[in-house]
Amino acid sequence: TKKEIQAILFEEFRGTDACESVATEIVEGRDPDMQVAAAKALGERGLPALATIARNKVIKPEAREAAVIALASFPDGNAVVPFLASALSFLTACL
Repeated sequence: TKKEIQAILFEEFRGTDACESVATEIVEGRDPDMQVAAAKALGERGLPALATIARNKVIKPEAREAAVIALASFPDGNAVVPFLASALSFLTACL
């Protein structure tokens, strides 16, 4: 399926022009699961999208959780701090 092909592209060809192009398009799409995968594939450039997904009350909780996990597991702690703090502060306010 199209989703499976995109998932392979994001996992196996991360950093390539093709992956960057597709991920940039999908991160603006409507499928939250694919948005998370695309944002992760974009690396540091995908951090704002992950924070936005984590703060989106309309989408399913699993997608928000996946975005928070992706932020929390991002390897560059300095780059991710403002985005993770934003997501966590939103989620805390929702409790």
